[in-house]
Amino acid sequence: MQAALKLIINSAYGYLAAGDMALFADRPAADAITETGRSILETVIQGLRERGVTLLEADTDGVFFRSRTTSPKPKLETSCKP
Repeated sequence: MQAALKLIINSAYGYLAAGDMALFADRPAADAITETGRSILETVIQGLRERGVTLLEADTDGVFFRSRTTSPKPKLETSCKP
């Protein structure tokens, strides 16, 4: 399901960013999408760094990190307040 949803979203973005090649292209909307995604990713990265975790990789597919805890059931807050 996740792969199908990602395909639909990427296709919609590509259509918006296509410029003169697409009937309903909207470059400002495409730019707003990438800016929002970048802002969310930066917020997540900042929240993780504030919690002392080691960032391993971050891209549009996910954020991978190593925490300092040695507990088999670590507690991780699921929200980062901007």
